[in-house]
Amino acid sequence: MTTDFRIDDIIRQTLMLFRQGRVAFLSAIFLASAVSIIGDWLYETLTGREAPVFNAGALLIAMLLSAYVTAMALQLQRGTPAVEREARLMGRRRLPSVLGASLVAGMLMTLGVLLLVIPALYMMCRWLVSTAAILDEDRAWQSGMQRSAWLTEGLKWRLLPVCLAYLGAIFLAATAVAVVVSAILSPEVARTTSLVRSSVTLAFLANFAMTWLSAMGSIGQAILYRRLVALRGPMPAPGPSTPPL
Repeated sequence: MTTDFRIDDIIRQTLMLFRQGRVAFLSAIFLASAVSIIGDWLYETLTGREAPVFNAGALLIAMLLSAYVTAMALQLQRGTPAVEREARLMGRRRLPSVLGASLVAGMLMTLGVLLLVIPALYMMCRWLVSTAAILDEDRAWQSGMQRSAWLTEGLKWRLLPVCLAYLGAIFLAATAVAVVVSAILSPEVARTTSLVRSSVTLAFLANFAMTWLSAMGSIGQAILYRRLVALRGPMPAPGPSTPPL
């Protein structure tokens, strides 16, 4: 198992794993996008207000997708037969722990962003492989975050370029989606096409694109986790050297 953390190598293996499990990955991404769009439509229909971009439903869908995709990627790297079944079982068994770790890390990183950006980036690198550790090693949420902190100890500057590259891809994709949607839904275009049909289609495609990027990040997390485990090995028994969250 290689312990290289070069961005190009991580991207190469991420794309390779995606191709291996493309049917399952694309099915999960399509389902997550469809559920999200339907949820927004129901919210707007029932309340008469535009659905907020950040809401509990979207957050839950993102967490569920991350757990399943990460589990799938771990199984693909292991070469396990019946990959999809094993991934579903793994995700279902440890889902509460994954949700707990994601919520705690998300709240602390949000606080880090409000204080300064640097603490948020540090925390992102520190808990980068929490979900993979929880799923692969059957850990509780606190233990998974500690495992991630131990695996990334002393390596955060090597992992930071990978995190920044992913955040940059998200930013560029979001910007591109916003530009395309604004252009297509401009008054000039709206006069020549069905605005309702265009809005729904574009909303789904935009959601699908961002969900796909999120899934690719989860695959990348599984790859980084395997490489960190190969480099650092098992975590010592709990003691004074055990890192906090």
